[in-house]
Amino acid sequence: MRDRIISRRLHTSKLNMLLLGPRQVGKSTLFKSLGPDLTIDLSDESAFLAHARDPGLLKREVVALEKGTILIDEVQRLPVLLNTVQHITDQSPDRFRFLLTGSSARKLKRGGANLLPGRIVLEHLDPFTVSEVEDIFDLDRALTVGMLPGIYLGGGEAPDVLGAYATVYLKEEIHAEALAHAVSIAEEIATQCSPLAVQGTKEILNWDSERRAQDSLDAVRPFNLE
Repeated sequence: MRDRIISRRLHTSKLNMLLLGPRQVGKSTLFKSLGPDLTIDLSDESAFLAHARDPGLLKREVVALEKGTILIDEVQRLPVLLNTVQHITDQSPDRFRFLLTGSSARKLKRGGANLLPGRIVLEHLDPFTVSEVEDIFDLDRALTVGMLPGIYLGGGEAPDVLGAYATVYLKEEIHAEALAHAVSIAEEIATQCSPLAVQGTKEILNWDSERRAQDSLDAVRPFNLE
């Protein structure tokens, strides 16, 4: 495993940590190098379903340890577990250390997840920096396939892997983020504008969808001057 810039902080700290970053940057690998006593991998569908069906399962698993370090991987899949983490941390602050990873900060933040303020250190892990791979750094390769560890250190199929990554992950995240912003704007319009204004805006948008931009501007100008 390549040494990362934040590795030293993670190994010397005794605090609870939430490590955010895109998929394939090495979050799980980094935390597993700390030797957790219990690992709950929510990317494993059986583990996800078990905890989704039984909210008390996490507490029973942790308490059975007596003390130790608990890794919860891909916590954004089941943010409700963060409430249990807070409860355990408040009840037994010196017995357990929680290491949490998440590959979608959007899902956590927009879902209103409990991000454990005052109880956890938030860290971010990004793709490789030049200093982390300076002994094998290849500028052409970095420009071609990027610096995601699993792809940069991969073999000749790295461009194909990158293409699949972009299609499945980036497209999904960008689409979801755009949709979330659109919903937010729609909610603001619906709560702050009169129903008549909302309906008028809809009519204008439908009308100008098949016309030139200048025609649309000319059509709405009289309303803006009133």
